[in-house]
Amino acid sequence: YDISACLVGSEMCIETDAETLQFRHDFDGAAAIFDALLREDSNDSDTRLRRAALRLTRGDFAGARADCARLVMRADAFTAPGLACLGLALAGSCDLERARALLAAFDDVGLPPQSRAWLLAARAELADRAGDRVEAIATWREALELTPDDDTLRAALADALTLHGDADAARLLLSQEPRSLALLVRAAALGRDAQRETLVRRARDWLALERARGDAGHGREAAMLAIAT
Repeated sequence: YDISACLVGSEMCIETDAETLQFRHDFDGAAAIFDALLREDSNDSDTRLRRAALRLTRGDFAGARADCARLVMRADAFTAPGLACLGLALAGSCDLERARALLAAFDDVGLPPQSRAWLLAARAELADRAGDRVEAIATWREALELTPDDDTLRAALADALTLHGDADAARLLLSQEPRSLALLVRAAALGRDAQRETLVRRARDWLALERARGDAGHGREAAMLAIAT
């Protein structure tokens, strides 16, 4: 990635490029941007955290673990998100028990809301993987209270509630206007009667638009919609 393709000094332009590529599931392109930024400044913790999250998404747990460990060692505002990321990377490498112990031992009292939400979300995901869905649901709820606009958290909690047999609670959680395809598909799957038909049509139109643009499609959401309908 050529950083000079953006206006000189325009960090917002570069970050927007990366976010757009991730939204369109061009993970190779986004990774190239993060790699270039870190070559310019290896101490850029925000970019390192973004790259670690992307590596987790792609299943590159060794790479994520390396990035997360560097964040933890900084002992600053990125320690908690870095620790959350490290726990997920360990779990992805089949070390779930160690990952849960690592996150449970960290004192999250006094953390900024976003950092604490990162940590809680990781704890919730690991609890869910361990089969403790009651703890996972409670922890995801706590995280969502701190960051109510986080669609990823809302989708994860809705999935857990649905699998736990509480479709009404999941439906209520998704009752606001969906801001993302992930929430729209889940709302459609749980919708009723005319509302369901409307939401299914909107989700299908969204997926069709992605295909028309040539985007790498949201395969998981497409599969969920197909199963639900």
